[in-house]
Amino acid sequence: MLLFLGLTLVHLSIHTRNRFGGKFGPYEKLINEGVYSLIRHPEYLGHILIIISLTMISQNIFSIIIGTILILSLYIAMILEERELIIKFGDEYKKYASKVPRCNIFLGILRALKRKESKTIL
Repeated sequence: MLLFLGLTLVHLSIHTRNRFGGKFGPYEKLINEGVYSLIRHPEYLGHILIIISLTMISQNIFSIIIGTILILSLYIAMILEERELIIKFGDEYKKYASKVPRCNIFLGILRALKRKESKTIL
């Protein structure tokens, strides 16, 4: 399940970026559509879930050590990327970050449902 979810998140993040013109698309703009409306770093989370699942499959101490190092590296990369995004997009990114969690997909889904619910009431 984790491997499938990780692969799905990576695929959705790449698809969304290409569709809405993000980092690797034709435009350099903040993307807050699709999977990016649920979590700010779906591709990083996808890779983390893939690493966890492969580590669980291998059940080897060497894999656990390397997997842990990779996960910590990805988390640090998330933090560093956010600093760059704050510099690039300023208040727009800060507002987005206040609404969308970094990588907690369950909280992201809950917040998205609440936003949708409040829009239908208005």
